[in-house]
Amino acid sequence: MESGKKSGLGRTLVAILLLAGILFVVWWFNGRVAAGGAEVGDCLSADKERVSCDGSEAAYQVVGRLEGIQNCNAFPSATSRYTQFISRGGQSSSELTLCLADK
Repeated sequence: MESGKKSGLGRTLVAILLLAGILFVVWWFNGRVAAGGAEVGDCLSADKERVSCDGSEAAYQVVGRLEGIQNCNAFPSATSRYTQFISRGGQSSSELTLCLADK
């Protein structure tokens, strides 16, 4: 009976570690691919995902990046804005406003 408990505990531990690894990869990837990872000069699709500026799916170009929820009055070429709530591993969160110009 003792070895059955150990093997069940081992499987549970492996499952927890595997789930933690998957969650880490999703968190890491999201921060780099989603609009929140966009920098000034990057392009976004209509769905607000980063895309190549040379591609036909580029609908917007980031002309400004501001911390918090802000307006884009300082960027005359901005035709719209996109504000995203960013949470990093449950430890910190913030809002980010991207000022967008039509591509």
